[in-house]
This record gives sequence, C-alpha cells and structure tokens, in this order.
Amino acid sequence: MAKRVSVDRWLFVVTLLLIFAGLVMVFSASAVMAKERYGSAYFFLLRQLGWAAIGVLLMIAAMQLDYRRYKHPAVVFSCLGFTTLLLIAVFFVDRAHHTHRWIHWGPLSFQPSEMAKPALILFLAFVSLASGPETEVKVLATGLAAGILLDATVIRALLVPAVVSLFGRWNWWLPPAPARLLRVEPSPSPAGSAS
Repeated sequence: MAKRVSVDRWLFVVTLLLIFAGLVMVFSASAVMAKERYGSAYFFLLRQLGWAAIGVLLMIAAMQLDYRRYKHPAVVFSCLGFTTLLLIAVFFVDRAHHTHRWIHWGPLSFQPSEMAKPALILFLAFVSLASGPETEVKVLATGLAAGILLDATVIRALLVPAVVSLFGRWNWWLPPAPARLLRVEPSPSPAGSAS
C-alpha cells in the first residue's frame, strides 16, 4: 500500500483565507443592494457563505481521495468532454441578460466556463505527465509562463486592439446566418450605414 501523503497545511490555510476574502468582497459589493431588494444586508453574504461551506466540505472530501486516480485517461477525457459539451450547449439555451453564458437548471444556475478551469488544469497535468518521468516540470512551467506572457503582452495588449481598430464598425457586425443560430437580430451591414 502506498504511503499516505499528508495535507499541505499552508495551502489549506491560504485556501480558507481566500474564501474569507471572497466573502468579505461579496458583502462589501452587495450589502446596499441586498438591503434595498431583500430587506437584509446579509442576504447575498449568507447565500455565498452556504456555497462556501459546501465547497469546503467537498474540498475536504476530495482530500481523502488518492489523487493518482485523477490521472486515468477515462477520468481526464470524460471531464474534458463533458465540460466541452456544456460550453457548446450554452449557446442553445435561453439567454440571460442578453448573453449566452449561463445554464439555468431549476433554482440553480452556473457558468460552464467555471467548470472549464479545473477540467483544463486536469487535462494539462495529464498531458505533462503522460510522456513519462523524464518530463521536467521546470520546462513545462517555463513554457506555460512564456505563453501567458506572450498572450498578455503581444496578443491582448497589441494585436487585439490593432485588429479592433482596423476593422472599425465591422467588429460589431453579425451576419444573418449566425444570428439565426444564436436567436438574435442580425446586425445591419456597416458598409450600408457608412457615410
């Protein structure tokens, strides 16, 4: 039987501190609106506290599982496939606040993009460890850091604003076929409205 790895206490404490900071931010951002709409400034705080408690309990339950089970391809690709399915399905459900970001299921609603984050982490960990023990974590970390730096500086700071500026009004034009698929009104052609 494999030796049981102890819990990283620092990581656990930092996670609890982040949850606490998030609860403070939720209360700070929503107390006035909660008081006006629901009669209690603590409405959203208590709701978020309930979800935080469920999250901490699930985290403690997940800590009891052997993490090596997560590297099985059936787990990784099932998680990735299900998340991809939800990310695509969100375009075919009713819009909330004129966007297709949320899936509503009874009293619950969630964003599939939130599920994509752990699924992507699980997939990247699987890929990095799949090639064998000779894979250096430093090489993977350096490549990931370089990719993030390239994305943050060159792509998002330079290329995206340049392309948006170059296309002008055409950035906001939606042709009729995708508009029908997304169940929205098509945009008038910018060429016809240019003066």
